[in-house]
Amino acid sequence: MGLGCDTPFKKRPGKPLLDWQKRFNKGINQIRYVVERSIAHLKVWRILSTPCRLPQPTTIRAINVIRKIMFYQPPAEPCFPSN
Repeated sequence: MGLGCDTPFKKRPGKPLLDWQKRFNKGINQIRYVVERSIAHLKVWRILSTPCRLPQPTTIRAINVIRKIMFYQPPAEPCFPSN
């Protein structure tokens, strides 16, 4: 809200979501799922909290993954499944 991010549609009391709103929510949730799971893994693994915990190549690879997650830009026009 307010940052220009897409947010899922909320179901209003007594009114179901329209089909296109459900597809839109599914598309957003597919992106959010990947990001949230990645962040959770990083927190559990504590990759960056302990110096030299991992071998250097693994640490560099983990940092590159974090960088890609942080700067991920979804396509300008999202492609949502037609189902």
